[in-house]
Amino acid sequence: MYLTRSVPRRPGTSDHWKMDDPLPVDATAALSIQDPRDTNGKPSNSKPHPNPLLCQRCQSWNDIDTVVQHGSALANIRSLEQLAYNAHCLICRGLVSTVEIRRSASEPTSSWPAAQILVRNHGPFFLDNGIHPPNAHPHARIDNSDANQITIRLLISLEVSFVPEVSLQDWVDGVAITTLATSHIRITPQFALRFSKNGQGQAPPQLISIEPWEVPFFDVSLLRTWLRGCEEVHHRVCIDDELRKATQLMRSSWPRDFRVIDVHEMKLVRPTKLVRFVALSYMWQQEDESSADHVQLEKHNAAQLESAGGLVNIALPDIISDAIALCRDLGESYLWVDRLCIIQDDAVSKHDQIHHMDRIYQSASFTIVGALNSRDGGGLPGYTGRPRKASIWSPPRAVDLDYGGRGIKQNSMEALVYPSLWNRRGWTFQERILARRCLFITEFLVIFECSQGQASEEMTYTPQQLEPPPPSPAHNHALTPPHESEQERRVRQQEYRQIPGFRAYVKRHTQNKTASYYLIFYFHRVEDYTSRQFSYDRDILEAFAGVGNVLSYSLASTMMLFGLPEKHLPQALMWTCRGAPARRRRDDMPQIPSWSWASSLSRAEYFWIQAWMQGGSTAREHIIQITSLVYFYFQDPELGALRKLDVQERWMGKEMDIHAFHDLDEIPNVLTKKMKYYKPGIERTTKTWKECPHNPWQTLAHALLDPEACRAAASFPGSLVFNTTVASDLTLRRDHTHTPHHANSNQPERDLVICTRGGEVVGWMNRMSAAWIAAHVDDESARHEFIVLCGALANWKTRKAFLDPAAKDYDLWRLHVMLVERPFPSSSSSSSSGAHVVRRVEVGIVETQRWKDCNPRWETVVLC
Repeated sequence: MYLTRSVPRRPGTSDHWKMDDPLPVDATAALSIQDPRDTNGKPSNSKPHPNPLLCQRCQSWNDIDTVVQHGSALANIRSLEQLAYNAHCLICRGLVSTVEIRRSASEPTSSWPAAQILVRNHGPFFLDNGIHPPNAHPHARIDNSDANQITIRLLISLEVSFVPEVSLQDWVDGVAITTLATSHIRITPQFALRFSKNGQGQAPPQLISIEPWEVPFFDVSLLRTWLRGCEEVHHRVCIDDELRKATQLMRSSWPRDFRVIDVHEMKLVRPTKLVRFVALSYMWQQEDESSADHVQLEKHNAAQLESAGGLVNIALPDIISDAIALCRDLGESYLWVDRLCIIQDDAVSKHDQIHHMDRIYQSASFTIVGALNSRDGGGLPGYTGRPRKASIWSPPRAVDLDYGGRGIKQNSMEALVYPSLWNRRGWTFQERILARRCLFITEFLVIFECSQGQASEEMTYTPQQLEPPPPSPAHNHALTPPHESEQERRVRQQEYRQIPGFRAYVKRHTQNKTASYYLIFYFHRVEDYTSRQFSYDRDILEAFAGVGNVLSYSLASTMMLFGLPEKHLPQALMWTCRGAPARRRRDDMPQIPSWSWASSLSRAEYFWIQAWMQGGSTAREHIIQITSLVYFYFQDPELGALRKLDVQERWMGKEMDIHAFHDLDEIPNVLTKKMKYYKPGIERTTKTWKECPHNPWQTLAHALLDPEACRAAASFPGSLVFNTTVASDLTLRRDHTHTPHHANSNQPERDLVICTRGGEVVGWMNRMSAAWIAAHVDDESARHEFIVLCGALANWKTRKAFLDPAAKDYDLWRLHVMLVERPFPSSSSSSSSGAHVVRRVEVGIVETQRWKDCNPRWETVVLC
């Protein structure tokens, strides 16, 4: 028994490149259709006769109920040669055509023999997020709108593998050889299955064709519905509370020479009051002959482009022309595009706008994002006249076997946006972070995202289910779904009705966000940002400026020093880079001090400490709870003078000035409640710190800076100057025993341990490249220099291991240290002024009670 439902086809959809080759005569004769009635005209109880358009193994595809409800029964595994042998079968022919197109486009798959290609068919899946509620009938998967036929639109999940030297007799349902197969291709093509529609009392529907089902163009009215629905349902919540406060402050004044495009008058205008506008995020076309004539805003053409129709007869990249037209179609009047709204040859104006990108993108009503994989200057895929790629080229979609099964997970952001070239570029980082709402236009579909969730175009191709799907974790909110209140449930139902294809994020309660939350947020953003690509090294800090402004506000309005928050400088200094410590050194860019992650050519990481100390624990707040041991000063390039930094001083979980130790004889018990079950004993803690050459009391005793070091700092703008303990006679050794949870034996990097001259292990370092180790570690005579930045408590797993009262005497404190090098040898002519100058190499950890064994001394260092 099956149910049908009339389903109008969405605008912009099509079913093309039909696979309806004539069938072999012998196949048609062998499998003829007979009337399933007996001689008395009554329905027969015998099994339905086979469909001549299907092979024996694909006959189950002829049953509508099986296709829409029991797709797992259609899964099988066969060789490509076996599928091609059944040329008369609609299903086999469709699969062969799909596999051949994909494998012929790349090496080495094009050279694989068909007999050794394993095609695992996981069966049909549907673009409906599964069935909600689970007991609902999947009638929406059946399109009965055509009077002559029934259509089922679905995707088939295929896995194509190569099996060496296997003959046909070895293919026993694929069971014997699946372990030998090497997976190379996963494909999830979309198909439309057509069934005959017979009158009442006649033979059941028969599968008559299978055709690729593609949606080459997006529906602009759907995009308008998304935007309007978000505004009506979410009102002003689609921007974080803290970010909204910052935006309200920043919108009080626009950046200097702020312009937008009037998409109707086709000219640039300078708003004299706040206006609603759209922003465009895209990649600049690579400079070549095709882009040489493209116009950008410059001093000499500003007046022309600001005149009515000034943008009509000029050469623009297709993506900008499409964005202007799309804004008109969406009913918008103004568009901001960096190429045309920033005077590219006015250094002052350009600098001002670049450093206030947060104002621009947070003030935009929404952002059109060209999340593409090419910088060839093409337009917006799916917009008028620009058909999108076929589904066989799409990244394989993640399927969902929960909630009724055979649905598809809404993973389009993860599959299409995150891996895109657009999302790997440095300048697009802040546009992605700062935008309030985004229309991501990818090569295959459009995705709408706001702070409350996301809507995928593919989830609107079929009618929505009776109830909205459960909330899904946001891309940066991997939380267990909390109990949903009645109000939250009503909002989610309203979202489902007014924002087609919407999937709400699991809501995270944001009213108690603390500095710890934003600092961890900062760590994540730096890790993301430093993994991106830049055409010019000089852009590394400018492209971070907008996000830096927002983070500065969120972190108690602290200043940003070369990308690091001043108030939390000790924690921010603990970034690390795997591999060789290569630095950005260009004559055409400002000098960036070595202590900033912006100086490194590699991706910066902050959570390496967790991998070393906690085995990958997600309780990451521990890495920001430190013991302050240093007074930091900064050679301010703008002031041309040395100033003391406003660094938050703390003792683990609470703020506490170092000066407070002047009146204390022991370490205070200021650990947070979260730590109370795993804290070390006060007596042992006080003993450890009293015996350590670098403790709060010694910091107070060595508070005065060396005047000679201060004079040397004047020659190094941006340097940090501070008193700390320095150990100059330590060695590094390959660590063959300690392996973090993320370690891979095939990686060229190795872990290192820090040792005294006598060979005793006192600490650890993160992974370093084999080349650096060969040059600096394998030389047994080499000595290395470390300085102390701050202290910390051992991770909770280590502390938990010593809960036994007998273990209360075990030391659980650590020092965060930095490996440094002296850029000026003692024999150089500049040694008198540069004796205190050091440069950062890497960071590590030393056990607090072992620091005294390293023979440290107090010194004023100039970290440049």
